[in-house]
Amino acid sequence: SGYLITSILLREASRTQAISSLRFYARRVRRLLPAFTVCVLCVAIGYRLLVSSVVIDEVRSSMYAATLYGENFYQMWIDGDYWAEPAETSPMRHCWSLAVEEQFYLVHALVFKAAVWWCVGTAIPSAQGVGESVQDAEHGDGVKIASLDRSKGGGD
Repeated sequence: SGYLITSILLREASRTQAISSLRFYARRVRRLLPAFTVCVLCVAIGYRLLVSSVVIDEVRSSMYAATLYGENFYQMWIDGDYWAEPAETSPMRHCWSLAVEEQFYLVHALVFKAAVWWCVGTAIPSAQGVGESVQDAEHGDGVKIASLDRSKGGGD
């Protein structure tokens, strides 16, 4: 997943000499939000219909944390230790991995955007070059370079 996202960002940087945070996060929302919304709604409706109100109150906080991509921090807060046995069971507990992924991409995209901004006009690895360098690493071939500065004849 990290390789895929990085290659998408590299292609965008090669094509436009910039990274659009809005486009990046809009793609993430279009891909994740529909299924995630269905999951949260099914849990909310299912718990409302099938479980007592006491349990619903316990799960509500977990649902809020999952919706804000903070389920991993919420679990650490209620359990006191990230790796501890769960203090409570929750149907949203599995969302910890989605939270970690989204937190990573929040940081990754911003760092990558800053790196592209810093490197405009200089050579950076192209998406194709990175992929080929991974495949050719054992042969000792170098990474292809694409210039972000179009006036220098850069690009793939």
